[in-house]
Amino acid sequence: MGDDEALAEVRRWVRGAVSPYRFQLAAEIEDLEQEVLLELIEALRGERFEGRSRLATYVRRMVHHKCLNRLRARRGRAWVDCDAVELVDPEPTPFDLARRRGDLELGLRVLAAMPESCRELWMMIHRGLGYEAMAERLGVAAGTLRVRVLRCREKALALRAQLAGGGNATPAAVT
Repeated sequence: MGDDEALAEVRRWVRGAVSPYRFQLAAEIEDLEQEVLLELIEALRGERFEGRSRLATYVRRMVHHKCLNRLRARRGRAWVDCDAVELVDPEPTPFDLARRRGDLELGLRVLAAMPESCRELWMMIHRGLGYEAMAERLGVAAGTLRVRVLRCREKALALRAQLAGGGNATPAAVT
């Protein structure tokens, strides 16, 4: 086996030994592999490898200890992924405030224009009642109640779209 082939074989051992740590040490894998190769060369030159085990086993143990040391060194540091950090001003902009106010006003207009039966259903849902309890109170089957809630929701969404589009919807338009 030539030097290039031997080096390729050792690199395969290192990559194989590092693979269980790939997710935890993803950003550091290449550096870690290079460190292991340099340390292995120093160990072989310094005759620290005594031959009590196969060289592959020695390399795997070296990688394992290097990875564990790297993970232990991280314990004290809290790493933050910069891409995951959302830089948001805690104070809403005037535009955001106006949009929220507009959404609230639109929601109130939709609610006011909806039939009383729909508002009654939504109040029960808001109170945390389940479909079974609501159906019992209204004296209808749970399936029937689900359809009523669905139809109320569809009416509200249609009315919201109409009002947001600038149309003048009246309660008679949604009943």
